[in-house]
Amino acid sequence: MKGRLISVWLLMAIFAGAVLLVPAVAGQVRKHGPKTSYKAGKRVAMAATVKPGTPRVKATGNRGGTPAKLTSISIQFHTNNDDKDHDSSVEVALDNSTHLVGKGTVGSGTRFPDNSDSQVYGIPVAGYYTPDNLVHGRLFVIIHPNGNDTWKFRVSALKLTYSNGRVSTISWGNTWVSEDDPQALMTW
Repeated sequence: MKGRLISVWLLMAIFAGAVLLVPAVAGQVRKHGPKTSYKAGKRVAMAATVKPGTPRVKATGNRGGTPAKLTSISIQFHTNNDDKDHDSSVEVALDNSTHLVGKGTVGSGTRFPDNSDSQVYGIPVAGYYTPDNLVHGRLFVIIHPNGNDTWKFRVSALKLTYSNGRVSTISWGNTWVSEDDPQALMTW
């Protein structure tokens, strides 16, 4: 009987320990943000710990009821101290690491002056996506310059709007693109 009690107690202790450990692991907050990495001459923003320039994600709106569908994508940039020339265009592509979510060209024929905010640009949605499909994703910003153009900027707001009124707003810190390094990749 004593052996059985010890076994039961041991099982209860193991179970209780597991129950106590699971919330600690499940409750950890992992924060993502751009961190620059240079691979094969390309600058890539990767997930990292919290630092200046970390993306901020804010979700508002109804989270219950019928499944929400992504209805619109919009983006706004802030130009820092090196403008985008009027004859350069910017391609924006968004994916969920598996499928293209949206893609469009913005700023063609428009100069983005130093220390200014761009207008808000709409990006066409390419498929059916729910908030669960877009927990994580990637944003590609690619400049197509006419000659030389270095553009230093940050993404002020990438907004994902859903059919139930929910809006997820994501922003990133400073980065740049140029004729020699035309692509910036940001993750969330």
